[in-house]
Amino acid sequence: MTEPSRVTSACVDFITRARWQDVPPEAADLAKRCVIDGLGVVLAGSNILNPLRYRIAQSELEAKFCPAFMLSAVALRRKAGIHEFTDAFVRSAPVQQMMARVETILDPDIEARGFDKIRSTVEVDLDGGRCLVQAADERYRGGPDRPFTREELHEKFTDCADLVLPREASAEALRVVESLEQVSDITELVRILAASRPERLEGVPGAGR
Repeated sequence: MTEPSRVTSACVDFITRARWQDVPPEAADLAKRCVIDGLGVVLAGSNILNPLRYRIAQSELEAKFCPAFMLSAVALRRKAGIHEFTDAFVRSAPVQQMMARVETILDPDIEARGFDKIRSTVEVDLDGGRCLVQAADERYRGGPDRPFTREELHEKFTDCADLVLPREASAEALRVVESLEQVSDITELVRILAASRPERLEGVPGAGR
């Protein structure tokens, strides 16, 4: 995993894992009665803000380096996966409007703690003066200190495979990959992967080359 990928994962992971039932009753009640004026503020060090340099993303490539997009995607779809990183979604009116409500700030306290870990804090300002603050988990998901669970790996594989494979084929491919040491002929896996539908390859980078 590259450094920008680790930064991306750390920035959005704690937001993705947040559930409505985990919100304190008083905050939930307030949220029902208040309009969020600004979606949030990301406080981080230069090791995050330098690589994630785009204020407002205009393409799927820029979105990979845009904290505002990551928070907006999670707010709108509850995830920031491969299906969210598309030009169409990035340029959509709801996403563009949401990104405009996110600020990134170089935090001197986080900067002073050094660059050995990926540290950030998200603040959500509510109309009415309330501010909700949450520090991101320094153990980014998928890293050595917090590896993916088997279920998370399956979800990530399926999410990516859905771009080119029917769901039945992706499930079968996963089954074969996980028992590869028992497979007598690799053509079984090749046959499954060859089940991709040509129409699904349209727009997939590198397809058909």
